[in-house]
Amino acid sequence: MFAWFLKIPPNCSTGCGQKSAPARAPEAPPRPPVTGPAHTEPNIETPARAEPETPDQRDAEAPALPLATVKREEVEGGFRIGPFQNVQNLWWADQDRVFGMFTFDEGQVLGTVTLDGGTLTPIISQREGFYASQPVLDGSAFLFDRMGPGTAGQWLKEGNQEPRLLVQGPYRHVSPDGTRLVSYSPQGTIFVDLRTGSRHVMDTPGDVGRMAAVLNSWSADGRRFLVQAGRDNPVPGFHFFDQQGRPAGNFAEPGFYSMWARWSPDARYVAFLSIPIDLSYPPGEGMFEPAVAPRLGLLDVESGKARYISVEGLVAAGPLLWSPDGRHVTVRFGRLATENHMARILEESVYVVQPGSNQLHRVAGPAAAVTEGYLTVESWAPDGRSLLIKSVRQGEGERYSVVHLGDGRASEIPGEAVWIDFRRLAAVEQGEAPHFGQTLHLVDHRGQVLRTVVVGTRIAFLTLHPAGTHLAFMVDSWKGTRKLGDPPATYLYVVRTAGQ
Repeated sequence: MFAWFLKIPPNCSTGCGQKSAPARAPEAPPRPPVTGPAHTEPNIETPARAEPETPDQRDAEAPALPLATVKREEVEGGFRIGPFQNVQNLWWADQDRVFGMFTFDEGQVLGTVTLDGGTLTPIISQREGFYASQPVLDGSAFLFDRMGPGTAGQWLKEGNQEPRLLVQGPYRHVSPDGTRLVSYSPQGTIFVDLRTGSRHVMDTPGDVGRMAAVLNSWSADGRRFLVQAGRDNPVPGFHFFDQQGRPAGNFAEPGFYSMWARWSPDARYVAFLSIPIDLSYPPGEGMFEPAVAPRLGLLDVESGKARYISVEGLVAAGPLLWSPDGRHVTVRFGRLATENHMARILEESVYVVQPGSNQLHRVAGPAAAVTEGYLTVESWAPDGRSLLIKSVRQGEGERYSVVHLGDGRASEIPGEAVWIDFRRLAAVEQGEAPHFGQTLHLVDHRGQVLRTVVVGTRIAFLTLHPAGTHLAFMVDSWKGTRKLGDPPATYLYVVRTAGQ
């Protein structure tokens, strides 16, 4: 078997920054480039705009919200804002502002909260809830989804300007620098430059289904966008596009199809699962084909060469997770079994692979292996020396462990966690019956509690400041079943991570 990669010469007028890869001798007779069917729709040079709103429509979408009831209160180590019916979708808009979606009985508002004082600053509100949102263009603008009839799609709100519709369709991929958008509409896959508003239909490989739309991704440096084509496509692999959404090559494996791709942080490699074209596994628990394959692939994007790693009698399973420095990627290998017509992985272990070689290292220690149950590598420590692993064993609940790669030593963590730095984590501990509830702790990498931050019914959306100085999160204090008209009891918390 062989891999082939078609590199299209760059066509950058200014500042593309890409270098042409040296030509490599073909391992088989050259094949012509394969593309999907041509789009019949013309490329679109100007952004789409919604129909002008009447005053009645505007009032219906922008209800009067009880913002006067929202207060800022000091708490130990920081502050909280509320109360709301719900808080979700938190981002750091910049170094000084937290962005989120805040829900009242009357509607929902997108807004920001500053670190240095003040309360919620609304950006836009509407009676029907937003689906998802995020800051772009260095926090000067905000993307959001509307789901109502006639308004569904990706919208952009800039400063005091009226929101404008960019793409009439679901899903979006925003470039790492927040300046470009790829989304999907009945017209095809749409590329939008958020700085200029220009957009066009990308030459993607035929229909991009729901699975590929979720799995497609930007490289970490924002220089390439990867589209994953399924097994039924003429090129059942990867199609690359440049910073302007133009074709920049493709990769395929004759007799195989490539899926579940993950870019390395330095954008040099793509790790993926390599699956025989005639092999079909039973469906997994999700809506997609299971992330299971006989072998793991590692593609060097510049050279087009791919390495493959397999373990006899076992299958590779995702998700694949790169270390922060891009020197290693994790994968699980285990025995494939079918239960109730669904694929399951048994006797699985966590392995670490170095992309520049075929070296495969099994992570030592009992926390990195399970016989009955499953494992998930949640995250790497920022220094790349430890893994946070979630395990579920038969007869047990979820357990979280920090596993040190050097000796396999494991330290149990109170619950689901995010790294603050390589020595500390913020962990949400689940309470026990009959009271349940959750508690947020700051813990060290050995699992020792340094500080208990807050106790609530539900704690979610832990979002670390870009400099690691603050942690934003939602705390719901309501007990019992909430009904329409019940008083709000949810707060946005922002606390400092320094100190014990």
